[in-house]
Amino acid sequence: MNDIRLMVPLASENGIKEVQVNENRRILVIDDDPGVRESYRSILVAEESMNVVAMGAALFGEPGAGQCYDNAWEDYAVTLCESGEAGLTRVKDACQRERPFALAFVDMNMPGMNGADTAKRIWEADPCIKIVIVTAYSEYTPDEIVDTAGREELFYLRKPYNSSEIKQFARALTRQWDLEQDRKRLAACLHRTNQKLKELNRSLEKNVKEKTAQLIQAEKLSSLGVLVAGVAHEINNPLSFVNNNLSFMQQHLPVVLNLIAHYRHESEAVRKKDLKTAATQAAAISQIETESRIDFLLKGLADSIDESLDGAERISTIVNDLRAFARTECAKTGAADINTLLDTTVNILRNELKYKVELIKDYKPLPQVTCYPQKLGQLFMNIIMNAIQAIKEKGTITIATAVVEKGDGSNSEWVKITICDSGKGIPEADLPNIFDPFYTTKPVGQGTGLGLSIAYEIVQLNGGFIGVESIVGKGSTVTIELPPGPNTDPA
Repeated sequence: MNDIRLMVPLASENGIKEVQVNENRRILVIDDDPGVRESYRSILVAEESMNVVAMGAALFGEPGAGQCYDNAWEDYAVTLCESGEAGLTRVKDACQRERPFALAFVDMNMPGMNGADTAKRIWEADPCIKIVIVTAYSEYTPDEIVDTAGREELFYLRKPYNSSEIKQFARALTRQWDLEQDRKRLAACLHRTNQKLKELNRSLEKNVKEKTAQLIQAEKLSSLGVLVAGVAHEINNPLSFVNNNLSFMQQHLPVVLNLIAHYRHESEAVRKKDLKTAATQAAAISQIETESRIDFLLKGLADSIDESLDGAERISTIVNDLRAFARTECAKTGAADINTLLDTTVNILRNELKYKVELIKDYKPLPQVTCYPQKLGQLFMNIIMNAIQAIKEKGTITIATAVVEKGDGSNSEWVKITICDSGKGIPEADLPNIFDPFYTTKPVGQGTGLGLSIAYEIVQLNGGFIGVESIVGKGSTVTIELPPGPNTDPA
């Protein structure tokens, strides 16, 4: 028979299931001697099935050379061919029908193509087939046969042979063919599984990045929610005196316009040499200037314009700082001045700071740092907000920057930022957990527990270091060190 079907247990998502596995027992024999071919048939085909074949031969005629003995009771499906050319045709046809041979016994000394040439041509058509070269005498050495065939995977059988040798080769090499095909199928299955796992991993990484970005943005909006009243107050102050100045200018502008009209009339009278009208206009101008205190009025208008421009600039600065802080496009690197980033954060927090915190800034000149500026803004916001909230009534926050040399042999200049507060401090037992997501010592509803966790992720993203020292009742110090540039991709 062509195949033996086995039911093999295979693990699946729903438990153990059985799958059908085929053993390939198709064997090709190529020999120009009919007696030799018949001996293969008698050895490899079971006696019962041989009787069936004999009955068929008696009824329908003797099968010719190359006839395939396929029967349900046969141990092997044996195809007999009298020449290398006929065998090659059979191999190609079997491959085309997707029923390849597992093994071929090929005689070395044949008319036309010899065994080595036949093996070479067969392997070109079917690289997987196992080949046994059978020879009693050959003018070729084994090395020469291998060179001609082009591969070393040849097996040799010397004539005269006995049936056990043929059966041993058939059993071993068809089994080897099956194992190799199983290995290929398993390798292909493993490759497909690996590809699926890679796709799943990429999908998970993408989801993690998206969720992380959403958490960071949510924390930003949470911080802005806390700051919104103070920011509104910071905007309202300059907006108020801009409105007042505009009202002042609106009130006194008619006086200036009236005075300009009298000047024009006087100029026209002088041009026409109408001295009487010119004198009248001059008197009116003098009276208006005296009554309106024109010098004081013009100075007031100039001051109002300057103050309004300053107020508009302050509003613009606050709005730009908020927009820079709140934007979601955080994954772009760029050269940044850390001192400027700190000042931007302080500007946003100005209203939170001015009523209970004395802010001390000790900035040293710093080199530009290649980093993710928007993320660092989030980092500074979280830490300074924590420092403000740690101060109950009155206290100080000191922000210091400096350049430090790393002793790692790289001679690179790192930027060090220290944010120190005089707040209530953090208990020693809580310090190991402060960077854990959702861990907070604040009362329920007053903290998300994400501030320092996000700060830690941002520092890691920029390839830096963050540490916290704290004494209960005396305050906390957060130290951040940043390298000249980041060493990872953005989240």
